[in-house]
Amino acid sequence: MMPSQATIQVVLADDHDLVRAGLRSLLQAMSDVRVLAEVSDGKELLEVLETVQPDVVITDLTMPGMDGLTAIAHMRKRYPELRILVVSMHEDAQAVKKAVANGANGYVRKDAPDFELAMALRNLMTLGSHFGKGVAQRLAEPDPKPFDELTPRQVEIVQLLARGMSSKEIGYELGV
Repeated sequence: MMPSQATIQVVLADDHDLVRAGLRSLLQAMSDVRVLAEVSDGKELLEVLETVQPDVVITDLTMPGMDGLTAIAHMRKRYPELRILVVSMHEDAQAVKKAVANGANGYVRKDAPDFELAMALRNLMTLGSHFGKGVAQRLAEPDPKPFDELTPRQVEIVQLLARGMSSKEIGYELGV
């Protein structure tokens, strides 16, 4: 039986066999989805894309060798129409924003309910994007200011450096 025009062709990329098996099982339960290939790192993913033409790539961010972020950037340049869905345990704003900046069209956390995968695929195909629960909020978070992540002592040292003090002078000033 040949797949219909409406079939969503998918390639899976995740370095954990069990996660790939779970995703494959969820995808195979969808009558309009076909898994074309599975890979365990970004390099393999790019190689597979030379031989198959999926509608959607589902990828993790953390993989050995070439990671998902690097693979996303390469895919976006080479296959601009390809829809890329990140399925990752990383939920911090920095990871989400990097994935989107590199070209991801969607992002779902690995702890999302299973129905969200189907929703994400359909939204990617019809709306062009999908950001799961909590992920859209991460995209809206402002980027931290450079000094927000410094300890008070580190800020004090930077201020002394800005005043032109040497390391030795700073040490004397701070009593260290």
